[in-house]
Amino acid sequence: MDNIIEEAIRLADVEGYHGSDNTPFILSKIKELSGGKSVAANRALVESNVKRATKVAVELAKLEKSHKGSLNRQLFASTAIPTATTSSTSETIDNSTSPDTANSPTEHIEKADVLIAGSLAIDFSCDYAPLAERSTEVTPVPHTSNPAIIGQSLGGVGHNVALAASYVGSPVIFCSVVGNDFSGRAALSSLEKEKLATGGIKVLPSDSGARTAQYVAVNDGKKDLVLAMADMSIMEIPSHDLDFHGFWEPMLRRTKPKWVVVDGNWSSEVLANWVAAARKHGARVAFEPVSTAKSTRLFSKGLGQNPVIGPEDAVPNHMLSLATPNNLELTEMYTTAREAELFDSPGWFRVIDALGMSNAGSREKLVSITDAALVKEGIPQQSIQLLPYIPSILTKLGSRGVLLTQLLRPRDPRLTDPKYAPYILSRASTDDDLVGGVYMRLFPPDEVLVGKQIVSVNGAGDTLLGVVVAGLAKETGKKGDRYLEEIVPIAQKASLRTLQSQSSVSEHIKGLSTLLEAL
Repeated sequence: MDNIIEEAIRLADVEGYHGSDNTPFILSKIKELSGGKSVAANRALVESNVKRATKVAVELAKLEKSHKGSLNRQLFASTAIPTATTSSTSETIDNSTSPDTANSPTEHIEKADVLIAGSLAIDFSCDYAPLAERSTEVTPVPHTSNPAIIGQSLGGVGHNVALAASYVGSPVIFCSVVGNDFSGRAALSSLEKEKLATGGIKVLPSDSGARTAQYVAVNDGKKDLVLAMADMSIMEIPSHDLDFHGFWEPMLRRTKPKWVVVDGNWSSEVLANWVAAARKHGARVAFEPVSTAKSTRLFSKGLGQNPVIGPEDAVPNHMLSLATPNNLELTEMYTTAREAELFDSPGWFRVIDALGMSNAGSREKLVSITDAALVKEGIPQQSIQLLPYIPSILTKLGSRGVLLTQLLRPRDPRLTDPKYAPYILSRASTDDDLVGGVYMRLFPPDEVLVGKQIVSVNGAGDTLLGVVVAGLAKETGKKGDRYLEEIVPIAQKASLRTLQSQSSVSEHIKGLSTLLEAL
C-alpha cells in the first residue's frame, strides 16, 4: 500500500491535479493500482469498527444495568457538574450524575453585578467556500451539498453576552440549562476553561429526554447568514420542571445583581419568571429578542399564560429597562404590541401625550437625527411607540450602526445641555413629574468591514449587549442610563473585534475594560 500511495501521489503531481481535485484523483488511482483491493480493505475496516463498537455498547449496557443507570459515561467532564464530597472514585462517578447533587444551587456564588439568563449551546458555523472554478460565487446552492469551512464552538446568546461582560471586567453569573449528555458535559467543561462559573447551570437528568441546545449557522461567501437551524427545545421546558423558584431565584436573592439580562429563547412562562424575580430583588432588566419569532414573547400570551408585558406595565411600572433588537425584531415587537392593544392603554397615552409628539414623531426632526431611509422604514417611529414600556431601546442596524432611543426622566441634565441639543427629539412640559423627553441618536459603525475582514458574524450583537450591560453596571451612584450613549461606541468597538474573530466573543475585547472604567 505504501508503494501504491506514493505512486498515486507522484502521478497526481505529474498530471497537474492540485487543490480540491487532488484527493479524488489520488483515491481513484489507488483503487486502480491496487486492482480494487483498497476498496475491499476499507470496507473490511468499516465492518470491523462497527463490530467492535457494538461489542463495547453491549458491555457498557451491562455495566449501566448493574449500576442502575448511574454510570457516568463522560468521565472527562464529571468535575464540571457540582458533586458531593466522596471518598472513592466509584462514589464520585455515581454522585456526579445524581439530580440532587447536580442541580442544587451552589451557596458559594458571591455577589455579582450582572446576571445573564439565557441559552447555552454548541454552535456550528458553516461558511460557504466555493471550489476554485466557482470562486466568484457567493451564495450556496440549495438542495445539494456545498463545500464549506465548518467550525464548532461554545455559543448560545446568553453565553455570549455573559462572556463579553466578563471579558470587560464585570462580575457575572451565567444561568442556563443543559442536558446530561455529551454536548452538555462538553459545554460545562468549556465554561470552566472560559472562567465562567457553572453554578448557575441547571443540569437535567438523562431520563428527562432533554437535549443540550445546538445551533447551526449557514453563511454565504461574505459570512452573511443565509440560514440557521436551532434546536432550543430545552429552553421551552416548563418552569415547574426546571424548578425555577428553587434553583435560580435563591441566586438572585443572594447575589443581588444590578442588572439581569434575559434572552428570548426561554418560554414565555420562564421569561416572565425571570423578569418578575429580577424586579422583586431590585435589578434592572435587559431583553435580547434573539429572533423575530421569539421577540414577540414579551407581548403575546403563551398557552394559558399572561404576557410578560401588559397594558398596566407602562412607565413608571415598566418591567424592562432596556431591549436590544435588530430592525426586523423591533418591527415584530412593535406589531405584536399594537395587536395586543398596548397602544390603547391609559398608561401608554399618559407618556405619549406628555411628550407632545405627533403620530409621525416629527418626521423632519427624525430625519435630521437619523436618516431618511430609516424613517421610511419606520424604525425611529416604532422605537418611540414602544418607549412607554421599554424606556431604552438599542436597535442594531448592521452596517448602518446602532440607533439609541431613550425616554428621559424629568430634570435630566441632557434636556438643557447644549451639547445634547441635536439628539433631543422631544421635551415634556416642565411640570410633568413622570417623563422629561426623548433622546435619540444614531451611532454610525466604528468601522465597516468587507470581504475577508469578516471572520464570523454569529456573536457580534451578543458582544455589543454584553459590553453595554457591563458598562451600565459600573455606574457609581448615578443612574446607569445616563451613560448609555457613552458606552455604545465602546460596545461597537467590541462588536467589531468579534466580527474579526473565529470565537463567539473575541478575547481581544478585554482591552476595552479600561475605557469603561474611564467613564
